Amino acid sequence: QRPTSRVPWLDVGAQGSFDSGMILGPVDPIFWEKEMWFPYGGFDILHNSPRQDFESALGMATTRLDGFAAWEAGAESGELVTQPFVCNGDRLFVNADAKNGSVTVEVLDEKANPLKSFETKSCRAVTTDTLENGGWVQWKKEKDLRRLQGKKIQLRFTLKNAKLYSFRVADEKTMKLPVPRATTR
Repeated sequence: QRPTSRVPWLDVGAQGSFDSGMILGPVDPIFWEKEMWFPYGGFDILHNSPRQDFESALGMATTRLDGFAAWEAGAESGELVTQPFVCNGDRLFVNADAKNGSVTVEVLDEKANPLKSFETKSCRAVTTDTLENGGWVQWKKEKDLRRLQGKKIQLRFTLKNAKLYSFRVADEKTMKLPVPRATTR
């Protein structure tokens, strides 16, 4: 359900700025290294203004890759469990900011039972901002998801003082992206 009160992710600028009245766009982002860029048009008039002497310019909004929303946990840990899906790759990448905390991942079967060697206690915790220091998840006895390919699995993320923006089960093609993203688009 859509909330009745929403906060825009890109709002108009401060009074007197080129985009103080309205903005138009943006459309598809430009992916640049570890960011998404959104060119937009800014105007110093409102939509219903009769003025003809308005100023306009182009602006650029930026955010981290997949940075629109995040699952976030503070000092008290939190969990997120995915719906079951078919494991179609062999490595797991997380886009997370855990430089002040941690993210661990447990792999479950489709009935939510932990899989041997993929339990939370076996996961090598992610404790960095993964866009700065890599985000490939590994377990003590399992370096990747190779033996789970084609099987239906779920992932249980446990976060503490961290934000999880996205995750991706990578295949040979998508592992070679300069910065892994949630999608190959």
